[in-house]
Amino acid sequence: MHRLKRGLGAAVATSVIASGAGIATAATAQAAAPRPTQEQKVLLELLALQPPVLNGAGGVGSVLTLTNPVWSLIGVTNSFQWLRDGAAIPGATSPTYTPVVADAGHDLSAQVTGSFLGLLPVSTLTNALPIPLPGGGGGTPAPLALVADVLPVLSGVPGVSSLLTLTGPVWSLPGVSNSNQWMSNGIPIVGATGSSYTPTAGDAGSQITALVTGSLFGVLPVAVLTNALDIPLPSGGGGGTPEPGDLLALLAIPTLTGLPVVGEVIALTPIEWNLLDVTTTVQWLSNGIPIPGATGLSFSPGADLAGTELSALITGTLAGLPVVSAITSALGIAPADPGAITAAAAPTVSGAEKVGTVLTGTDPEWSVKEGVTTTYQWLRNSVAIPGAVQKTYLLVGEDFGKQISLRATGTKTGSTTGTASSRPVLAKLGDALTASTTPSISGNAAPGNLMTVQPGTWAGTPTPTFGYQWYANGAPISGANASTYIVKPAEAGRNLAVLVTANRVGYAPGSAATAPVAVAKVASRTKLALPKKRIAQGKAGLLKITLAATGLKVAGKVTVFDGKRKLKTYTVRSADNGTRTVTLPRLKPGKHALTAAFGGNAATKASRSAKVVLTVLKRKR
Repeated sequence: MHRLKRGLGAAVATSVIASGAGIATAATAQAAAPRPTQEQKVLLELLALQPPVLNGAGGVGSVLTLTNPVWSLIGVTNSFQWLRDGAAIPGATSPTYTPVVADAGHDLSAQVTGSFLGLLPVSTLTNALPIPLPGGGGGTPAPLALVADVLPVLSGVPGVSSLLTLTGPVWSLPGVSNSNQWMSNGIPIVGATGSSYTPTAGDAGSQITALVTGSLFGVLPVAVLTNALDIPLPSGGGGGTPEPGDLLALLAIPTLTGLPVVGEVIALTPIEWNLLDVTTTVQWLSNGIPIPGATGLSFSPGADLAGTELSALITGTLAGLPVVSAITSALGIAPADPGAITAAAAPTVSGAEKVGTVLTGTDPEWSVKEGVTTTYQWLRNSVAIPGAVQKTYLLVGEDFGKQISLRATGTKTGSTTGTASSRPVLAKLGDALTASTTPSISGNAAPGNLMTVQPGTWAGTPTPTFGYQWYANGAPISGANASTYIVKPAEAGRNLAVLVTANRVGYAPGSAATAPVAVAKVASRTKLALPKKRIAQGKAGLLKITLAATGLKVAGKVTVFDGKRKLKTYTVRSADNGTRTVTLPRLKPGKHALTAAFGGNAATKASRSAKVVLTVLKRKR
């Protein structure tokens, strides 16, 4: 049993009393102390007297730190786990954390767990800190856009084996991640994705460029192209015009890819020449004999080609040079099985090919005309999509950028099962998300009050993730990127609105703005004071005017009255910091009850002062 000594003075930290077989008694103290009485023994318990606190600016790339909790016991060991929207961030277990782009638009917090020998660990949470989405700008609210303010640049001496260097673009928003793709004559170079590239012999005579794609959470990716560098031919020439002695050649003979069965698509790998502007033609061959009409970069063999050898004749022509031809290695098409079902025509796929739209497949034409049962399976990058077994398929976010195809399988009792696949289509980015109901703001719109934005409802599933930007009179409020906002005094009399941005994987972001909400004006106070309450006849009196409002510096016009008679209107300027001493008109001998009326301004209400009495003494004769 654990006990804590009371009343034994500050010298004693803790006492642990244990009993039972095999358990030793232990005590920790800074000085010897008398044995506690029964009344002095209480259960030992670890408590967080003060919770931990997050510190930091709360932006991507800005370090956050933790103020540890204050525990009820001395010698507690702390362990840490940072959280994004309440879920643990893998590997984030130190007392500091630097938000990354993935944290933008989410709430960060941290869980601190205290451990003490012999007691159960105790966990406590910090406050949550929203990490804003990138953005800014003024005027009419608009969706965030990423722009390359300075384009990327290639530098270096263009030549085979000469290092080229890529200087990245300067983006309009912070925190952008770049991905690079080097290209030769506009064709991506396999594996060339770094910040530098050394041209090979195969690049001679071509133009080298690089495509830099900037990515930022909540914003559409943007790709920008560098300048082009011409890599000269070994003979010193460059470009598409052949030099004397040049010969046209394939850099590598293409190969055939695909499942070598009837009805499946067989494709050529990329065709690359050593010179520019080459005209390329393709002729597919069966057992070396041209197949009429088969001149594309891919081909689907019919049942009549079962058991034959399929290859492709590639021919390149360039003015002034001999024609060059090459034949690929042959690919054997599985021989026909008399009882097999084969596809005379493969299924086809049609549709907008965008995430959120439907693809529709057609039936294949089987070699067996009757009694064949056809089933379907949609494929994503050649892998079956679970549950997608109809002739139609709704493209989802996971399909974006993937190759989608339809495989048909024909079965019949007594026959060998046959399959046939459509040509794949590339799933494109879906249309921008749209709000079914407009976002709205709730709360009492007055300085100091909490306002909340409801993001509205958005078409489709799953529910999007949302980003927020609060505006005052059309100008973005710095750092106001959460679903809640506490109105500042400076926003009194202004209109608040929120631009809600919705994000869903595979779709272009959508945005919708709330209707503006007017923030109430704050009450003002007008006060008068007389530096001298009695003045001689013929002298002009001085009057101190003070305007005030909670949380604001007040400026505006103030009218001074002598009783009901208007004396003069004065202006308290912003530079006066709410107080101005003015000179009154000369007044007749006697007592004058002075008051002042402030007419209010865009942020504050009107107010009137209490009266002060100025006595003008009659001149002695």
